[in-house]
Amino acid sequence: MMFATHIVIALMFYFLFMALGVPFTLKADIIAAIIGSLIPDIDHPRSFISQANLLFLGASKAISQTGHRGITHSITGLVVFSIIASLIVSHLNLNLLVVFAFMLGYISHLVADSMNPAGVRWLQPFNNKFRISGLVLGIQTGGVGEKIIFLTSGILMLMFLYFQFPPTRF
Repeated sequence: MMFATHIVIALMFYFLFMALGVPFTLKADIIAAIIGSLIPDIDHPRSFISQANLLFLGASKAISQTGHRGITHSITGLVVFSIIASLIVSHLNLNLLVVFAFMLGYISHLVADSMNPAGVRWLQPFNNKFRISGLVLGIQTGGVGEKIIFLTSGILMLMFLYFQFPPTRF
């Protein structure tokens, strides 16, 4: 999936959880959800997140040695990056919901990439054969299926946002 699709899907889940009662604040936690939705692609040096700044590009060059959709596209990657996010959140004295939002974005990325025929090996490095892929759906990166997912997720995101913050009448 393209970076914009990952962001929209993460925001859809973010506003869904907010509508379900998670007390997100629309500040650092929304940024964390967006970053979480992009971080798994740090294993590709030409990804949006890798090109964002020199720090990410440097990390990407090192991590990309494992190959795209490697360990960053797994539960292990989720745990490692969530620990890093927790340390940053603790250092900045932010609410722990920021880490939850980051994890929500990260998991949404893995779920979205699981719809692609290449799929995701969620259990790396412990099991490199088990893969969840969208062979039936066959959602190609940048294809019509992804555009449909982008639009559907965007509409759902706006619906959840509307129900969370309904317009006031005068």
